[in-house]
Amino acid sequence: MATPRTQRKQNTRAALIEAAGDLFDKLGPDDTTLEQVAARAGLHVQTLYRHFPSKSELTAAIDQAYLDRFRVELEQRDPQQNIFEFWRDWIDRASRASTRKGSELHRTVLRAFWTSSTGSGGALLLRIAHQYEELLTRALAADFGVDPEQDSTPRLVACMLWAGNVNAANRWAMSDTTRSLNELCLAVVDDVTALFQDRLKRRPRPRPRSPRRRESSGT
Repeated sequence: MATPRTQRKQNTRAALIEAAGDLFDKLGPDDTTLEQVAARAGLHVQTLYRHFPSKSELTAAIDQAYLDRFRVELEQRDPQQNIFEFWRDWIDRASRASTRKGSELHRTVLRAFWTSSTGSGGALLLRIAHQYEELLTRALAADFGVDPEQDSTPRLVACMLWAGNVNAANRWAMSDTTRSLNELCLAVVDDVTALFQDRLKRRPRPRPRSPRRRESSGT
């Protein structure tokens, strides 16, 4: 169990991440100051600096929070849902949520992100990307019925899913296409699924319970 001090630190960190996410969505990261984030969370800016020395690290923390949510949902997924279906649902929800306040605003946010994610913040984001790929690799290996240390296919497919969606988001942000972010990202998932869905092991359906026969009392 966390100590009161540890719990306070966790609550402070969570409040700062939530405030940053709200302001980044509303103003874009370039037009959001760390002072504004601290004020939105009801904290002094020096408190923010103790948790996040730079805006890049704060941005990485937002992505880490999404990763933590992804890990939990993956662990709790329906046994009948294969990893391609799960990833498609995750990307569908994530891409819709990211553009809920307007596509042009999110384009601006992504453009700023890709031109400023350098230094220690960029290193943190690379680490987060690696964790997504690791989680996808393990799930794909389980669904394919193979050992990922002996068969490289799950890792290759994981990289295709992750990098393919990152590339789709990049192309969307850096262009004036009329296609939606959701459409481009889901197209990647569908293409990869079509190439590798035959590798999925058939999942046995749970047998329905037969009604218990009532014993006759006899006379």
